[in-house]
Amino acid sequence: MTDWRKLQDRPQLQQYGLTLLLVICALAIRLALYPVIADRAPYMFFFLVVAAVSRLWGPGQGLFATLLGGLATWYFLLEPQFSFTFSQQRDGITLISYFAVAIAISFLPQASSKE
Repeated sequence: MTDWRKLQDRPQLQQYGLTLLLVICALAIRLALYPVIADRAPYMFFFLVVAAVSRLWGPGQGLFATLLGGLATWYFLLEPQFSFTFSQQRDGITLISYFAVAIAISFLPQASSKE
C-alpha cells in the first residue's frame, strides 16, 4: 500500500479535516508572502489545494476547499482586509472567476491508476 493510498482511504470526516488543514496552510503561506506580492495572485495556492484534494478524495472535498479558499481570500487578502466587502468591482469579478475555475477543477475526472 502506497502512502497516497493511505491518504485516500481515510474516513470522510478525516478527509474534510485534512482539507481544512491544507487550506489553512495555503493561507499561512500566502499571508507570509503578502509583504512581497501584496494583492497579486491571491488565489494561486488555493488552486493547488483544490486540485490536490479533488484528486485524492473527489469533488466533495474539492468543493469544500474551493469554498474555504474563496472565503479566506476574500476576508484575509482582498482589500479592505479583514472584511467581507470589496473596495473595487474587479475583486468581486476575480472572486467569481476563482469559484468558477476551482469548481471546474473539482470535477475534473481522476486518472485511473494502474497497479
